[in-house]
Amino acid sequence: MFRRLEEKDIYELYKMLNSCKDNGEYFRPHSFEKLKLKKLLREKLNHYFVLIINDKIIGYSMLRTFGIFPHPTFGGIIHKDHRGVGFGHSLLIHTLEKAKELNFEKVLLKVDEDNIIAINLYKKVGFKEIQKESNQYWMEIEL
Repeated sequence: MFRRLEEKDIYELYKMLNSCKDNGEYFRPHSFEKLKLKKLLREKLNHYFVLIINDKIIGYSMLRTFGIFPHPTFGGIIHKDHRGVGFGHSLLIHTLEKAKELNFEKVLLKVDEDNIIAINLYKKVGFKEIQKESNQYWMEIEL
């Protein structure tokens, strides 16, 4: 099941994110502290989602405009124990569908150049590289 992040998800999301952060993960969009996660729920211009399998949060994604950009940036992560079986693809597709529902025309993302698995996934669904910045690529997809 894919749905918006809710208050009841905070503790489980906190545990999931913190279990992944010390393993050289690429995902670092914001603090993983509980207070910060609760504040996300009050943001009206940004959108946060969870992917739930067997009543457990295994994925987290976001569309953020920061209140100033016309096109959101995507970020997402799948729990380390659930990778390599298509959940990342599913999370990305569901998030892009939400972007369409929210009437966004395109979605942007930034990815580390050595995160080959993510880059291949983004290209597979239609993202194009638009700029290289230091050791990261900016990519976009038209919706």
